[in-house]
Amino acid sequence: MTYAPRVLNNYNIKAALKPHQTIGCLFPKSKDPVPKDQARGVIYFIPCKDCGEIKRKFITRFREHQKAVKQKHPKKSTLAEHCLQSGHAASWVSSTILRTSTSWRNRRLLEAWEINTCKSPVNPDDGLYLPQEYRALALS
Repeated sequence: MTYAPRVLNNYNIKAALKPHQTIGCLFPKSKDPVPKDQARGVIYFIPCKDCGEIKRKFITRFREHQKAVKQKHPKKSTLAEHCLQSGHAASWVSSTILRTSTSWRNRRLLEAWEINTCKSPVNPDDGLYLPQEYRALALS
């Protein structure tokens, strides 16, 4: 590795080596982690006790799912539709955030990946935004 700057000097290119340990490595992250219910741009999983993609806070969409299930509004939530059709109940306490992304396109790809790798997804999204090559990887 020490010969690289000498070789580059022959071509009038100056190189600077970066140290392996930086000041940023020495100090912990300065920001506190965002609480689960305050996270935005999340792909989440609310499991069914018996057998997403959002821009708003996770807790907002979570409560909308709860309300749709309670009031039996299948058009407002695929989870509510699943619970009504199957007679199952949602496991609210077991809900988890799978991934986060601030980019809408990345979020759609990640959501499609999670749906395609899930054994029994409630979400009917067929992974429209997941390219065929990646879909084959997700299913293998």
